Amino acid sequence: MSNSVRKLLLLLSTLLLCSNALAQSSQRTATDCRVGGIYVGTSNGDMRVSVHGRLLDVFGRRVEADELIKIVSEGLTPATEQKYECNDERFRGAIFLLASAKDKRVLGPLLEMSNSSCPHSCSAVVSSMARLGDRRALPRMLEILRSPGECSYAVVLAIAKIGDETAIKDLIDSIPPGGANDAEARFKAIEEITGLSLDPIRNKWGSLFYDNLPQFHQAMHEWWAANKHRAKIKTTASAR
Repeated sequence: MSNSVRKLLLLLSTLLLCSNALAQSSQRTATDCRVGGIYVGTSNGDMRVSVHGRLLDVFGRRVEADELIKIVSEGLTPATEQKYECNDERFRGAIFLLASAKDKRVLGPLLEMSNSSCPHSCSAVVSSMARLGDRRALPRMLEILRSPGECSYAVVLAIAKIGDETAIKDLIDSIPPGGANDAEARFKAIEEITGLSLDPIRNKWGSLFYDNLPQFHQAMHEWWAANKHRAKIKTTASAR
């Protein structure tokens, strides 16, 4: 199949999805289906961030990072008192753009927001932490990992993206029982961070995984101790 045909099929699929979305909700507008780029002005030049829908209307095609920092600062107080509304698109959009532009000044606000009671806030925060790629966020990510909640899957993906071998122990210890998606997500995260395949472990210790989880955790730790020297730890450029 030629590239032109593939592009045409992709365009038709996008239009179909948008049409279905419009049919399902009279409140949904065509702007939800738009994809574009916003340039964030930083000290290292303009960084293009791909965005969807309404952020294009909120910020336009270009915005300065300092302006975004001001928006975030006005939305939070030093005493962690939440001033922003959960559905404040301008505040949440500023966080997203700063993290995507790798502006490390947003780390503090992200850590503060990780304690928010807003619905789905945790998943949005850890996803932005992953975009930022700052290893200083890892301790907070591991705290979230140790306290299973609505964003446990998202935080595993974020930890894998940052890539730090100090997370292996917690990823192993937090493997839940059964064949749940969260368990497989941890396996894949360990593989992504270490560059090692866990397929032999899945085959060898499958019954142990289901029948005796603490023993499985111990077996995993022994595997890591024996194979750590073979690992090729992935490190994101912005996390160094």
